[in-house]
Amino acid sequence: MKFTSQMCWCIGKSSGGVQYGKLYSYGKLAIKVIVENSKGEICSYDIP
Repeated sequence: MKFTSQMCWCIGKSSGGVQYGKLYSYGKLAIKVIVENSKGEICSYDIP
């Protein structure tokens, strides 16, 4: 078997016994962007 198909089988096998919690539905999503400014500091922004 190829490595990819073995990994898919392992992931499927391990996730089969996991009980998932509640599913949530969101009206909007945002992307968090982390950038370095001109002073070398890290800034984070939420883009709707």
